[in-house]
Amino acid sequence: MAKPTSSAPIFSGEFRHSLDDKNRLTIPAQWRSEIAAFYVIKNPKRACLTVMPPEVFGNIGAQAKENATAAQHRIFMTNFYAQSKNCAIDKQGRLLLRDDHCKAAGLENEIVLTGSLDRFELWTPASWQSYQDEHKRTFEDVAEAAGL
Repeated sequence: MAKPTSSAPIFSGEFRHSLDDKNRLTIPAQWRSEIAAFYVIKNPKRACLTVMPPEVFGNIGAQAKENATAAQHRIFMTNFYAQSKNCAIDKQGRLLLRDDHCKAAGLENEIVLTGSLDRFELWTPASWQSYQDEHKRTFEDVAEAAGL
């Protein structure tokens, strides 16, 4: 995972916002203060969308290359870039999400925005609660090992 530089934003916290009828979602002000656009992709392993600033998005290909064969990397790159979309933030601080992304993650009305250091995720309330319940023990174990 890319580590944020001192000037890179850190996405933390949990917010709940409504998706409007045009699939626009308000992004918390502190998350969009210096970023005019984000890249959005359906997370391949979780029931959410992953939203990344351009710098993080640009580093994904290099990270994938380090962990895959040349053939695997080519397959990943083809799918990753085909499934991603650059989404600008409008003057009201909203991100316009693609219909296929919303359908893939089951996003309809209320959305839970969760910070994840150098990126953030968009969940349905039910999917977010299920994810938290499923991974509670892992979080607690790692938190304890980290001295929290």
